[in-house]
Amino acid sequence: MKRTRKYLALLCLVLVASLFFSACGGNGDETPETKPSGSQSSEPGTKETEGNGAEDDVVRLNVGLSSAPVSLNTWSNNDLNSSLIASIAMPSLVKIDDNGKKVGVYGTTWSSNDDATQFTVTLPSGLVWSDGEPFDSSDMKFTAEYLVEKEFGYNASMFTNVESIETPDEVTVVYNLKDPDVNFFNQAGFWVSPLPEQEFADVDDPMNHTFSGVGYGPFYIAEESQGEYVLLKKNPHYTLTDVAIDEIVFRVYTDENTMVLALQNGEIDCTANYVSVPSQSQLSTNPDMELLSAQSLGYGFSTFSQSNELLRDVNVRMALSMGYDRDAICQVAYQGGAVPMETPVSPVWKDFAASGIKQPAFDIEAGAQLLEESGYVDSDGDGVRENADGEKLSFELIYRTGLAAADSVVEIVRSNLAKMGVEVTLVPTDAATFSAKVTQGHEYDISYSVWGVIDDVDTALHIIYGMNETLNFMDYNDQEMEDLLIQSRQTVEYEERVKIIDEWQKLFVERMPTVNLFVATNTYAVNTSNFSGYTLSPGNNGVFDAENVVKITPNN
Repeated sequence: MKRTRKYLALLCLVLVASLFFSACGGNGDETPETKPSGSQSSEPGTKETEGNGAEDDVVRLNVGLSSAPVSLNTWSNNDLNSSLIASIAMPSLVKIDDNGKKVGVYGTTWSSNDDATQFTVTLPSGLVWSDGEPFDSSDMKFTAEYLVEKEFGYNASMFTNVESIETPDEVTVVYNLKDPDVNFFNQAGFWVSPLPEQEFADVDDPMNHTFSGVGYGPFYIAEESQGEYVLLKKNPHYTLTDVAIDEIVFRVYTDENTMVLALQNGEIDCTANYVSVPSQSQLSTNPDMELLSAQSLGYGFSTFSQSNELLRDVNVRMALSMGYDRDAICQVAYQGGAVPMETPVSPVWKDFAASGIKQPAFDIEAGAQLLEESGYVDSDGDGVRENADGEKLSFELIYRTGLAAADSVVEIVRSNLAKMGVEVTLVPTDAATFSAKVTQGHEYDISYSVWGVIDDVDTALHIIYGMNETLNFMDYNDQEMEDLLIQSRQTVEYEERVKIIDEWQKLFVERMPTVNLFVATNTYAVNTSNFSGYTLSPGNNGVFDAENVVKITPNN
């Protein structure tokens, strides 16, 4: 079995964990060159001289990253940059194509029986982990069982409905479900990167495990300097196609202006994250720059935590929702780089948004009147309303720095709610703190964040709003809404599922557990001086889809 092999690799993992960077194959004594492309020993395709005098061709792609990944143990968190980097090494086996449909990665196929209680998945053959272990059906079986057993991150919820798993051969996996779920592998295959069994089999506490970086995709994670860079190297066992790039270095730039300047100067070759409208305008005048755009599959939203007793009052949530000016957020904060999200479901999913069921419109006066009628008055004249017990409508709004236009978005919200008699204190945090306090800690008042991807609407909604689901970090548990989401996931007929989600949306706007704000247009920037062949795929990974990154080639 895999767990009995690679003792040397496991020993190396222990040593690596103590040295604070990952990957047995990484060069832990050196930092990747920070010289711009074109400088000696760092230009893609030039000779780099080793200490022994030998010469080696190293093609290095330098990439700008908007914030440091929370943890490259990507199963333990819901951080976009962590997922983006890890997905190159361990790509999920399902992705979204340009038409918004789910397709298999590396030729993966799947089908279900008539009542969607059994799914048969056929894996690609010939894939090998970077440590030499074959990637096969045993990894998929191990992934599902281990995630559920260890309650390992939000990924575990994808497999809690699985009753048993069969692996009749190395490329076939059969999932037998307890209850029908029409989107089972659409979701599990899309969201969950396979776990390397040879590494995790003996790990009792995966949430705090230092991941080695092993990958079965075109690259593996070789080294990380927290807050500075992540180095990926080419998987020596990857044979599906030629890979022209030897190394990818993701360099962290917490300031977008600095990252854009680095892109123009040739210090980096492209951005991993989308850039703001002002940066797009600045870059568009440079003939070496190419801008690639796609409408986001996610959205910006704000949540009301049920850990705060005042926010358990539906009238308070309803009134607060009237203070979110979506037009101003899109036109001022995002400078036209987003469209308002009027419904509980993104307009990207046209069939599910066609009903026209809308969230409360922006109306400060109406919100203030609802609070007044609900017994929240400013009795002491300090501009902040309080209830009969003297508890003031004073909240902290926590948000992640590094998100596009985040400071402007939350300031618009703070200013409008102040006019309503609600005091909001803005709390900017880094990604790790946001994760600890919000997505994992569930101890906050109001949050602002952005989903990278929402897909298969009914299933995705259940992951966020389902009772006690991991991503239901506002802890809003509503049995009626839960029942509708479960019913939709068990209904094979598409048109019937649309009707069920329409009923769910009606309950949503009556109860307002969150406020959904906008859908952004994601634009990525590349400098074509040194590399070409960039392509953009829908979803969170931008130009770094595992099947697309191998198409990037040096110009010389």
